[in-house]
Amino acid sequence: MTSVGLSLLGPAGSTAASMGLGVLRERLLQTARRDQGISNEVSGCQADLDPARTMRLVVLDAREGREAEAATLLWNTARDIATLGPDQAELDHEIAGFAEVLADPRACEIMLDHGARCELFGFPFRPMEQVAEELAATTPARVAETMAASLRTALLVVPEDCEVALADLDGKPLTLGGCTRAADAPAGTVLRPKLFARAIDKSARRARLVLTADGIAYVDGDGDVHFAAFTDVVGVQMADDARILFTRGGCVIPVDKELFSGVDVAIRAIDAAVPAELRYQSSELN
Repeated sequence: MTSVGLSLLGPAGSTAASMGLGVLRERLLQTARRDQGISNEVSGCQADLDPARTMRLVVLDAREGREAEAATLLWNTARDIATLGPDQAELDHEIAGFAEVLADPRACEIMLDHGARCELFGFPFRPMEQVAEELAATTPARVAETMAASLRTALLVVPEDCEVALADLDGKPLTLGGCTRAADAPAGTVLRPKLFARAIDKSARRARLVLTADGIAYVDGDGDVHFAAFTDVVGVQMADDARILFTRGGCVIPVDKELFSGVDVAIRAIDAAVPAELRYQSSELN
């Protein structure tokens, strides 16, 4: 079996986001496993990225030859929650399950682990009483709102040969994987590779970055034009002298002083245009 997955970036400590993930998993268990028989297992997990953001992930395995069905079902189910919200009964079921965990005497061990992690990584600690209050205040509308916000930067991961046709939240066709390409480079500020690179490397003579008012284009050594609109950027890896842009369509554009001259203007434009919550510092783990 192969798997498909959906990553959802959202606010840390959000009960609405956690409840949405639970509803999504339960719906997938019913439709993908029990009704349609295209999957055996649905799993979910989450990881805190920093005090403000958590990455939540849903993975659905798929029987051979039915990967596209599984991916379409995964996306459409999340989209339904985002646009219509969960039923109150579904939400009540998730809240009751979570409350049962909190009421279990063994939850003390969970909270001790949570407290240790918060202390170690500098995250805010949320006592059980606070979590219980937030659960009681969670509504279907809030779950839908949180899911919709996460889907705007979500990544749907499928096997290489899997093709799907999906709709965005507004009903328009969703941009699929693969870097957005254009026939010609746009007009804008041109940033070329350093002189030494152009002198020794034929492909470097063709490569360049082009900064525009709404994005940045990368013309590679083969002359292919890859364009990243700032509104399509889902992540920016930052270093002192570089920014690497990742777009919702799968485009990766390097804006690096070691590769191109005069990129300070592009770095300033990226930092101004891309929300801070989508930018993260590079590390030895990246």
